[in-house]
This record gives sequence, C-alpha cells and structure tokens, in this order.
Amino acid sequence: MLTAAIPFPQTYGPPERSSAAVHRILDRVKTQPGITHAAISTALPLVSSGGFLSFKFPSSLRGGGEVDVETIRRVVSPEYFGALGIRVRAGRPLTAADDLNAPRVVVVNRSFVRKYFDDVPIEQAIGLSLGTAVFRNFGEKERNETTIVGVVDDVKQDAPDAAPQPELFIAYAQVRNTYASQAFVVLRTADDPAAHIETLRTALREEDPTLALDAVMTMDQRIGRSAERPRTYAVLLGGFAVFALIIAGAGLFGVLSYSVTQRSRELAVRTALGASRSAVVGVALRQIGVALFAGLAIGVAMAIAFSNNLSPFLYGVSTTDWLSFGVAPVALVIVGIAACVVPARRVAQTDPVQVLREI
Repeated sequence: MLTAAIPFPQTYGPPERSSAAVHRILDRVKTQPGITHAAISTALPLVSSGGFLSFKFPSSLRGGGEVDVETIRRVVSPEYFGALGIRVRAGRPLTAADDLNAPRVVVVNRSFVRKYFDDVPIEQAIGLSLGTAVFRNFGEKERNETTIVGVVDDVKQDAPDAAPQPELFIAYAQVRNTYASQAFVVLRTADDPAAHIETLRTALREEDPTLALDAVMTMDQRIGRSAERPRTYAVLLGGFAVFALIIAGAGLFGVLSYSVTQRSRELAVRTALGASRSAVVGVALRQIGVALFAGLAIGVAMAIAFSNNLSPFLYGVSTTDWLSFGVAPVALVIVGIAACVVPARRVAQTDPVQVLREI
C-alpha cells in the first residue's frame, strides 16, 4: 500500500474545487497498470487526523431511548476498504451509488456495534437507524435518517497497542465540500508500491502544477514510524536487561568459582584417594547445584509474582512469556556449571600433593 497526503492551501479556493480535484486525480490513478485499488479518505490508520463525530440518536434496541455517540469518523471513497484490506463482516461496503441523490448510509466497525448497540450480533445492526443527526454535523440540512448498511473489522487507528475505538465511515459522494484542506490517498498495488510514487505525482501535476504530495510513505513505513518510540524503549530496556544479566552472571561465576576453590583441599584429598576427574567434578557440581537451583527457583517465583506490574508496558507478549523466563535461568545455569567445572577440573588435573602444599 502506498499512502500520501494532498494538502490544499487556504488560497486554493472554495472546498468544492479541492474535492473535485481529488476525485479527478483518483480517476487518473485508477487507470494505471499495477494499481488494483485507489481510494481517498479524510484520514488513514495511524494518522492522528480525520476528526471525531458526536451526536445522539434514538435506539430501537433501548425502547427509543437516546444514545450519546462519540466516534471516529472517516469520509471515504468506495474502494477505501479494498485498498486497506478491511474486511466487511456484515452487509455491504459503500459504493459509487451512495451519492447525494441516494438514501443516507454509513458503515460502522465492530466496536461501534459493541458499544452503542448492546453488542448485538453484527448482522442485526444492518438496517438500524442512527437518526437524522449524522449528516447535520457536516453542515447538511439533513432530515432523512441515516442507515447502517455494513459492519467492518476494527482497525488500529492511533497506535498498535491502543484498543480499537468506535468508527463510522461515510461515502464522500454524500457529503459536500469534504476535502477542504487535505485529502489522503491510498493505493494498493500488485507490485512494489514505491514504484508508483511518480505515477501519483504525475497525476497531481496534470491536475494542478501548484499542488504537491506530502507524507509519501508505504503503509509498512507508517506502521514502522508509529512503533519508533516503543521500539526505542524496548531496545533501551532490553540492553539494560542484558547488561544486568551479564553482571549477574559475572557475580555468580565469581562466587561459585571461589566456593569451589575453597574446597580445593577436599577435592585434592579425593583425587589422592583415587577419585577420577569426573567424580571430583561431580562432587563440586552436586554441592553447588543445590544452592544454584534453589536460587533460580526463588528468582523465577518472584519474577512471576511481580510480572503483572509489567502488563501496561507489554505488547504482543504475555507477562509470563516462556522465552523470557527460560533464557535468563538457562544462561545462569550455564554460568554456574562453568564456575564449578573450571576450578574443579583444574584441581583434578593438578598433583594433589602440590595442591595440599599450596593450601
């Protein structure tokens, strides 16, 4: 997906001019090879613009009682859902037939149905009325009721870790003067989307050489940009965690290695009495291993007990992620084994008499 904004200067003229320009640009782009869907919208996912809508409507599910609605609103062209790959779960999408001469219709998302229609099955939301207030928010002197004709999947609008919000989609042909200051274009392509940037620029120049594209990015780039800050935090905290693990490993190695070294006389005596190298190393491992695994068990238990405190900072991973709880203990076990084996093998390979003299 290729996305871009088309900003219109305040001196461009009346809103009708900018709206007509956007539609002509879209018509030019649609005919180009490699472009499967072309759409316009007042905003895109992960772009903090496009506006909110606030209105009231009498709900048939609540005996005619009024429902206060606060929802994200998007004014879009018919191919918007196909361009972004948003699945229509019930009813139909917006079409070119939804114009000023047609009944007023909208498409809503699952969260809208869940919040304002008491979480009824989405199929039952089709055909329900939102009253006459929706289009009056756009300055329309509308008296006809607005009907829901489709329900689509929720889409992440603000950030990848943000909860979905109620959303309402309106056909651009049913709203006058939609794109007064800025329009967003989204193209779904059959090949590399970056290869169609010049195609979009050419269509813009043919319409008006004074206009220029802004914020030209693929959708992957927009997603990456939205994750820049949490990714930076994750890398920073991950680096601190690795550093802490290294310090803990170094301290553990030093303590256990010193503990085994303190038993050099005992291990030397065992060697002098005929114990093999593996037996000497095994004695050191058994005695140190009890303390090592007891410490790890206590540490893991405490980590699990306090893991819920991390839940607000996690995305896409559980507070008891097996990989996180497995890597650190395994690393410390390896360090602990090395701390026991290295000095124990050194004692076992040395002449017992020499060890006893040094001690």
